[in-house]
Amino acid sequence: MPPDSLDCRSVIDLAFQGLQEERTACVDRLQKVLSSAGNELEIEGYLRRIQNINAALVRLAGAHIVEHAY
Repeated sequence: MPPDSLDCRSVIDLAFQGLQEERTACVDRLQKVLSSAGNELEIEGYLRRIQNINAALVRLAGAHIVEHAY
Protein backbone atom coordinates (compact mmCIF):
# COMPACT_ATOMS: atom_id res chain seq x y z
CA MET A 1 0.00 0.00 0.00
CA PRO A 2 1.47 3.44 -0.88
CA PRO A 3 2.35 5.75 2.05
CA ASP A 4 -0.40 8.26 1.10
CA SER A 5 -2.93 5.47 1.32
CA LEU A 6 -1.73 4.58 4.83
CA ASP A 7 -1.94 8.24 5.90
CA CYS A 8 -5.48 8.47 4.53
CA ARG A 9 -6.47 5.30 6.35
CA SER A 10 -5.06 6.50 9.65
CA VAL A 11 -6.90 9.84 9.29
CA ILE A 12 -10.15 8.00 8.56
CA ASP A 13 -9.56 5.61 11.46
CA LEU A 14 -8.85 8.51 13.83
CA ALA A 15 -11.97 10.36 12.69
CA PHE A 16 -14.01 7.18 13.05
CA GLN A 17 -12.68 6.59 16.57
CA GLY A 18 -13.33 10.21 17.56
CA LEU A 19 -16.91 10.07 16.32
CA GLN A 20 -17.53 6.79 18.13
CA GLU A 21 -16.19 8.30 21.37
CA GLU A 22 -18.36 11.40 20.93
CA ARG A 23 -21.42 9.23 20.28
CA THR A 24 -20.70 7.19 23.41
CA ALA A 25 -20.39 10.40 25.45
CA CYS A 26 -23.70 11.66 24.02
CA VAL A 27 -25.47 8.41 24.84
CA ASP A 28 -24.06 8.43 28.38
CA ARG A 29 -25.23 12.03 28.90
CA LEU A 30 -28.60 11.25 27.35
CA GLN A 31 -29.11 8.37 29.79
CA LYS A 32 -28.44 10.75 32.70
CA VAL A 33 -30.80 13.40 31.29
CA LEU A 34 -33.55 10.83 30.74
CA SER A 35 -33.48 9.94 34.43
CA SER A 36 -34.57 13.48 35.32
CA ALA A 37 -37.75 15.29 34.29
CA GLY A 38 -38.22 18.43 32.22
CA ASN A 39 -35.26 18.16 29.84
CA GLU A 40 -37.08 17.62 26.57
CA LEU A 41 -35.07 20.22 24.61
CA GLU A 42 -31.75 18.82 25.80
CA ILE A 43 -32.91 15.29 24.98
CA GLU A 44 -33.94 16.33 21.47
CA GLY A 45 -30.58 18.06 21.02
CA TYR A 46 -28.65 14.94 21.98
CA LEU A 47 -30.79 12.74 19.73
CA ARG A 48 -30.10 15.08 16.77
CA ARG A 49 -26.39 15.11 17.61
CA ILE A 50 -26.26 11.31 17.76
CA GLN A 51 -28.11 11.13 14.42
CA ASN A 52 -25.54 13.49 12.86
CA ILE A 53 -22.65 11.46 14.29
CA ASN A 54 -24.16 8.26 12.89
CA ALA A 55 -24.44 9.90 9.46
CA ALA A 56 -20.80 10.99 9.64
CA LEU A 57 -19.76 7.45 10.60
CA VAL A 58 -21.62 6.09 7.56
CA ARG A 59 -19.88 8.64 5.29
CA LEU A 60 -16.47 7.72 6.75
CA ALA A 61 -17.15 4.03 6.31
CA GLY A 62 -18.08 4.72 2.68
CA ALA A 63 -14.87 6.70 2.15
CA HIS A 64 -12.91 3.87 3.70
CA ILE A 65 -14.53 1.34 1.36
CA VAL A 66 -13.98 3.54 -1.71
CA GLU A 67 -10.35 4.12 -0.72
CA HIS A 68 -9.76 0.36 -0.53
CA ALA A 69 -11.45 -0.25 -3.87
CA TYR A 70 -8.65 1.61 -5.64
